[in-house]
Amino acid sequence: MKYLEYFENGFLKKIPLEKEETIIGRDSECDFQIDNNTISRRHIKITKNLDHIYVKDLNSKNGLFYKNKRVKEATVHINESFRIAGIVFYLRDGKDENVKLHYNSTKNSSKNVNETVLLDTIKVFSFFDKNIHQFFYLKLNGYDFADLLSFVRKDVWDRLLQKGDMLILIGNSIKDSETIFKMGANTLHPYDSRDFPDEIFSEETFNEKLHSDYFFYSTPLKIKNEKAVFVFIYSKNNKLDKKTLRMLKDFVKEISVVYNIFKKSKKESELNIITKSENFFRILSQAKTIAKENINILIEGETGVGKELVAKYIYSNSPQKKGRYIGINCSAIPENLLEDELFGHEKGAFTGAHKQRQGKLELASGGILVLDEIADMPLNLQAKLLRVLQEKKFYRLGGNKPIHVSLRIIAITNKNIEELIEEGKFREDLYFRIAHYTIKIPPLRERPEDIEILTNYFLKKFSSERKKQIFITLKALEFLKKHKWRGNVRELENTIQSLVGFSGDKDIIDLNKITTIFPKFQFLQDRESGKNPLNDEKDLILETLKENKWNKTLVAKKLGISRTTLYEKMKKFKIE
Repeated sequence: MKYLEYFENGFLKKIPLEKEETIIGRDSECDFQIDNNTISRRHIKITKNLDHIYVKDLNSKNGLFYKNKRVKEATVHINESFRIAGIVFYLRDGKDENVKLHYNSTKNSSKNVNETVLLDTIKVFSFFDKNIHQFFYLKLNGYDFADLLSFVRKDVWDRLLQKGDMLILIGNSIKDSETIFKMGANTLHPYDSRDFPDEIFSEETFNEKLHSDYFFYSTPLKIKNEKAVFVFIYSKNNKLDKKTLRMLKDFVKEISVVYNIFKKSKKESELNIITKSENFFRILSQAKTIAKENINILIEGETGVGKELVAKYIYSNSPQKKGRYIGINCSAIPENLLEDELFGHEKGAFTGAHKQRQGKLELASGGILVLDEIADMPLNLQAKLLRVLQEKKFYRLGGNKPIHVSLRIIAITNKNIEELIEEGKFREDLYFRIAHYTIKIPPLRERPEDIEILTNYFLKKFSSERKKQIFITLKALEFLKKHKWRGNVRELENTIQSLVGFSGDKDIIDLNKITTIFPKFQFLQDRESGKNPLNDEKDLILETLKENKWNKTLVAKKLGISRTTLYEKMKKFKIE
């Protein structure tokens, strides 16, 4: 299947070309709407053919550009590009697994890039601009360093590819290099690391012969803690003049900057904290700062917002990262077992205690103990935990020898602990001990800009598990953005996983697919907007039961409720 690929607001977008004719523009009535003021209401019409598309300008204000010329119409083949206003579109084939990211370097989009880093006479992109910072937190969605390089000086890139092929070799020596990135448009020769001398890691090489008619230029890359070299291969017919050589040197400087930023960001992205919310970035920045202080932290937030991910992020940036990260869910373990989990026991402490057992407090000494759902901890255990935090020692169950610990606590809750204190259900003195600093994670509905980026991430994740590429239409995506997501990121993840699972042989998720599998979404949105075509909740349940042949387990899952709740509602509405 053919589709268009373009890069906007920091991430990759795709437009599947399903119909014979497709209208793209700013108007909501278009087949694909692009909310960008530089795009006309009805900008272009695309007609699909076997091996190409025919693009026609619909008298737009900012025009259609093909091969750097403004045109009224263009025939575009696979992997070719065209531009409307400030956005570059690439025509792709759906069977192609190697989707590349492309940066649009036109003047209209230059405001999205913060060009502040000056190296010699050349400006390079600062990759911490708010519009593309989240790109790194995506763990590149499986993309590698070679994809990142498409962001670097597209004008230089295009001109250099006319001269030859580029390589980046990274490793301790060329003979056992860890990575070879090849970025050439043409294959001049099957490259082998043994084709190059070891010296190229340490000194610049110019006009060195490679094979018969081929030569190479190389220069070491300034990459921290790694030996790396950039190699440019060309033929004698494409001799390197001074201008091209100067461009190469500029290009190499940018590669060094991008790679160093990429390495730093990839390390942070291992936690898969995916966001483009400025507020969430501010929270992460505060968390990173406070992580370095030896104080206890309370993380508050609704179910499914990513509290444990933030706890792991704090741990990875803390002095305690050399120790263990130990977590325990205080609500998932019965009270009599929770005490044993925390404090451990001596041999013979109670029936069944056949050997000594270390508790979580002891195991976490020197590291971080994460107390999830701490608001559900029984009051008697709260008192014992308070004593441990005060005295920094405790006794195993059945023991008489004190165990000294060095503890840092991260407590997590989805409840209002201050209200629980007023109700007498949580100790105020313990609250002051665990909440030296409080971090509140905003729910997904308060950061709607994350819905699209998370949807794309989960689509990529679950599609790759099924070894296929699945797209979501823009109308379906807009529909998901309007949903309130009471279950936050966890609900969104489960929704996308179900949509991918029910996709069958199709590679498109459209609005009809979503409302068919999850009718509650349409019901909730209509109810909130004052409209309800199903009239009431009873009709919704009854219709879903009929659609699923009265399979109550499946109906409950699609409605997002438990089977018990479904039975209660059926009884309430007298559905038999």
